[in-house]
Amino acid sequence: IEKLLGRRVCPSCGRSYNVASITNGEFNLPPLLPEKENECDSCHEKLVQRSDDKREVIENRLSIYEKQTAPLLEYFGPSGKNVLCQFNIKKGVADAPDILKEMMIHYISR
Repeated sequence: IEKLLGRRVCPSCGRSYNVASITNGEFNLPPLLPEKENECDSCHEKLVQRSDDKREVIENRLSIYEKQTAPLLEYFGPSGKNVLCQFNIKKGVADAPDILKEMMIHYISR
């Protein structure tokens, strides 16, 4: 929720940033800040918060996920079809190389 609340976008070009810095235990999700505060690096428009990144909307999306989507994890996961790769994001974009590696291992081992 905190990371979504920190998301900012450029209304002109759509470039995304994030002002939230989350460091909690094994989680280290640094912010993705623009060079100049609250201004898009590409077109210099003022950044905005998306209308769907408000707390009540986020909490509603998470509730819908728990009811409608989470059950699919069992169906597609190891006890079902075993076609699902799951990753715990702990470092944001810095996790990308590890995620790609795990995806390749999962794909090759099938």
